[in-house]
Amino acid sequence: MKIFVSAEEMRTPEDAARWLLTFARTDLTDPASRAAAARRLRTFLASGHFNPLTHMIATQVAGLPGVSLEERDVLNLQHLARRGLAKLRNGKSWELPARLRYRLAAQPGRNFKGLIAFEPLGPLADRFNERCAAVLAAVGSRIARCGCGEFFLPVKRQRYCSEACFESARRDYNREAKRRQRERDRARVRRQNREAYERARRRSLRLGAKSAVKVGRFPPSSGRTPPI
Repeated sequence: MKIFVSAEEMRTPEDAARWLLTFARTDLTDPASRAAAARRLRTFLASGHFNPLTHMIATQVAGLPGVSLEERDVLNLQHLARRGLAKLRNGKSWELPARLRYRLAAQPGRNFKGLIAFEPLGPLADRFNERCAAVLAAVGSRIARCGCGEFFLPVKRQRYCSEACFESARRDYNREAKRRQRERDRARVRRQNREAYERARRRSLRLGAKSAVKVGRFPPSSGRTPPI
């Protein structure tokens, strides 16, 4: 079982999964957002190392060992994530090929102190696929789906994937609440008008307060009014 050790934010599979799902729906049109995504992407790719030192090196240097993260790499990996998550939303399976090699070595020192595992070796897309499969499988049963269709990992009783979706749902709720209030107000006015008509009708016919009064129905366009 891989241990998630992070020099930055991704200390658990939950942290890595939340970042991945957010990364897939992030707008990367401006250079600043792509640069920020590249920094977090290095952390994501390095999450899961057995060796904390290896992880710190992988997250702090300009790129992973043997790999340079450029803007097109960030966009290509985001495209992979979006395409895979879209398949899952449509009820299809997401296959993630990962042709990787893992390297083991003895702990440094004169005496044998055990083995350590270093970063996986392989193409960047395969490293990304391996991390996606690992973190999503670790938290898969807890992933929820927002009303907009996006996946997210809830925190406590969280119901929406983003603040924008929460604000949209709140606007819809307030709009529906106002519509229902208008209906209640119209029903109250109709009830008050009927009660006033019945009282006036009883007075004209000298009926008791509990006597039934039949309310006539006339087409609105006829110009006729119920007799009192």
